[in-house]
Amino acid sequence: MAGDFNEPLIEEDKFGGKGVHVARYLAFKDCLDFCNMVDMGFSGSRYSWTNKRDLNNLILERIDRFFMNPAWCLFYPDAKVKHLPRCHSDHCPGRGFGWLYKHLFQG
Repeated sequence: MAGDFNEPLIEEDKFGGKGVHVARYLAFKDCLDFCNMVDMGFSGSRYSWTNKRDLNNLILERIDRFFMNPAWCLFYPDAKVKHLPRCHSDHCPGRGFGWLYKHLFQG
């Protein structure tokens, strides 16, 4: 499961602006736990979104994520996520790889 979830999960997922809203991130975490989903982590830039403002008003957040359940993790053990450089959007594109190449291009 991947997407823009518009909610940082921990304080370290946000720079600038108001702090992380505790009740919202706890509800998000409870939902993930209930569904047995695990964050795949990432390589690349720490933050996946910016408000593109000057340093005094800058907000950076990691709100784009890839999640997996344990069965998916066993089926695709080499899966990885990389945050690619941001170009025109306020979001960094994310790319899942390893499993994609192996299963789409090598049969």
